Amino acid sequence: MAEMEITPMDGLASSIAKLCSKMDSVVKSVDANTLSLQDLKQSFDATSKKVDDNNSEIESLKADNSKLTRYIGILEGRINRLELKSDQHDDDLEDLRLRSMRLNVCFYNVPEQKGEDVKLVVLGILTKAMGIPIEAIRSSSNLAGSVMIDVAHRFGGGRTRPIVVRFSDRSGQMLVMSHAKNLKNSYVNISDQLPNTMNRKHVAQLPKLKSLRSENNGVQGFKAHLNRGVLVVNGVKQDPGFVNNPLDLQLKDISPDICRDDIAASKVHMRYNNIIQGFCCNVADKSQAKAALATLISDCDVSNADHLSYAYRIVADSGLQEGNNDDRDYGTSRIILDRMQELNILNATVGISRVNKGKLNDKVLKELVLESCNEALRKAGLIQA
Repeated sequence: MAEMEITPMDGLASSIAKLCSKMDSVVKSVDANTLSLQDLKQSFDATSKKVDDNNSEIESLKADNSKLTRYIGILEGRINRLELKSDQHDDDLEDLRLRSMRLNVCFYNVPEQKGEDVKLVVLGILTKAMGIPIEAIRSSSNLAGSVMIDVAHRFGGGRTRPIVVRFSDRSGQMLVMSHAKNLKNSYVNISDQLPNTMNRKHVAQLPKLKSLRSENNGVQGFKAHLNRGVLVVNGVKQDPGFVNNPLDLQLKDISPDICRDDIAASKVHMRYNNIIQGFCCNVADKSQAKAALATLISDCDVSNADHLSYAYRIVADSGLQEGNNDDRDYGTSRIILDRMQELNILNATVGISRVNKGKLNDKVLKELVLESCNEALRKAGLIQA
C-alpha cells in the first residue's frame, strides 16, 4: 500500500488546532482569574464595609466616652457639693453638741469604788483638791452658792472610768474651771466636755502643746493652751496641720500606669469595731501620687471606709514636695508623715483607711496606724522586714 503523503496544509491545520487549544486554555484561565477578581472585589467590598462599620462604631464609642466623661464630671461636682454640705451639717451638729455640753466638766483619773456616790466624790475633789471654798457650793442650807451639781456619773470603759459632771449654770462651771490650775500636782485632771470630733482635734494637738511648753519653759510672757480643739499660742490661733498641701483627688486621675496591684497593702487590723488598713505606693511625681490614691478610692472596700488619711513625700526638680490630709480623722495623717520623715521615705505615698464604728483609745489608734504604716512600707520594699 502506498504511504499517505502529509501535505503542508495538514501541518498548518495541526498548528491551528494546537493554537485553538491553547487559546481555549487561556480563555478558561482568564475566566477563572475574572472570577477570582470578582471574589476578591467582593471580599474587598465586605472588608471596606466592615472598616466603615468599625469607624462608625469607634465614632459612636468616642461620643459615648465624651458623654460619660461629662457625666462623671457632673457626678463628681455633685459629690463634692454633697460632701461640702455634709461637712457643714457635721459642723452645725458639732456646734449644737458643744452648746449642750457647755455646762459639763470631765474629771479624769478619779479612783473608782464599788457603790460610790459620784456626787460626793466630785464634791470632795472640788473642796479639797481644787480649793473651792465650801461657801461657794450650793446646797439646801446654802442657796447663795454658785456651784451646784445637777448630774454626775461615770462613762466609757476601762479600769478608771472618767466622770462627767453637769453644773446648774455657767457661772458655777466657770468657777470650777478657774480652779483647774490647783490640780497641777494631782493625779486628777479636768477639762470641758467636748463633742467627739472636737475632742479628737484636742487630743491630736496635745503633743504639740506639750512640746511648745517644754521648749518655752521659763520664757516670760509665753502662754499656750487648747480652746475647743484649737491651739492658741500667745493669743494667736495656730494651724493644726490636719491638711497640708493636699492632693485634689478625682476619679479622672485614675491612670493605667498605676493599677491596684501596684499598691502594697498591710493586713486588716480590727479593734473595737474599728477596721484599719495601710497602703503604700512608689511614685515618681504628684500626678502618680494622685493616681495611686484615686485608684484606692475606686476600690470598694476603701471607698466604704469612713476616712482615708494620707501623706506623701516626693523629690522633684523644684525640691522636696510633701503633704498630708486627715480626711477628718484628726491627727492620723500627721502620724504617717512624721513616720515617713523619720525613716526618710521619698517618692512614695502612704494611706490609712479606717472604718470607725466604735470608740478607740487614742494611744491604741496611734499604735495601729503606725503598725499598718510600717507593714505597708515593708510590702512596698521601702523598709526592711
